[in-house]
Amino acid sequence: MPLLTLDRLSIAFGHLPLLDEANLQVEPRERVCVLGRNGSGKSTLLRILSGEQQPDAGTVWRQPNLRVARLDQDVPIQEAEQMYIALKQVGVETVLVRYPREGHGLREPDHVVTVQTRSDQALLYRLSGDRNPLHSDPSFAAMGGFDRPILHGLCTYGFTGRALLHELCGSDPARFSGMDARFSSPVLPGEALTVRAWVDGDGSAVFQTCGQDGRIVIDAGRLTYR
Repeated sequence: MPLLTLDRLSIAFGHLPLLDEANLQVEPRERVCVLGRNGSGKSTLLRILSGEQQPDAGTVWRQPNLRVARLDQDVPIQEAEQMYIALKQVGVETVLVRYPREGHGLREPDHVVTVQTRSDQALLYRLSGDRNPLHSDPSFAAMGGFDRPILHGLCTYGFTGRALLHELCGSDPARFSGMDARFSSPVLPGEALTVRAWVDGDGSAVFQTCGQDGRIVIDAGRLTYR
């Protein structure tokens, strides 16, 4: 039995139709990715699924006692509030297993290490084959709203991986199985990066990387190691 079903769903704002007799069925344990340009109706669809908005036509069926949670596009949290607390407030309980916690917030990390990038780090990384002028040309970076070139995301990712390798794997590459994470903020050359890791199982840890002003630049990281 499906968790929810949309049947010939339609909704429009003025003369602009966002959904035109759309059909959707979500099965238990199924993962669905909604892709589309800004303004194409993704958020509207999610509000309809959660029951916050009614369609102009069509039907929405939800399995009895089904709980639908949605994190708004404009995250309603204070700047200094932990993501764990924000997710708990909107009821996204299944996501919370990625965040080790004590009480109502994140517990203190098991490992903290700070690494320093160089002022010419973006140019050094360019030697690896990076030809994006955003990372080398001040005038191009200015067009993107930056006062100087920024680091390539993979450079930040590399600094993070090296810190985790030394801190949790005893600097032994053979023990490093893999890592994944989400980029959340650009990094400027010369910044100090602080990597915080929480061990949440045998050979598993979650991590974040912060810039020197405390903002999170890499989030929801997962490391597996031996």
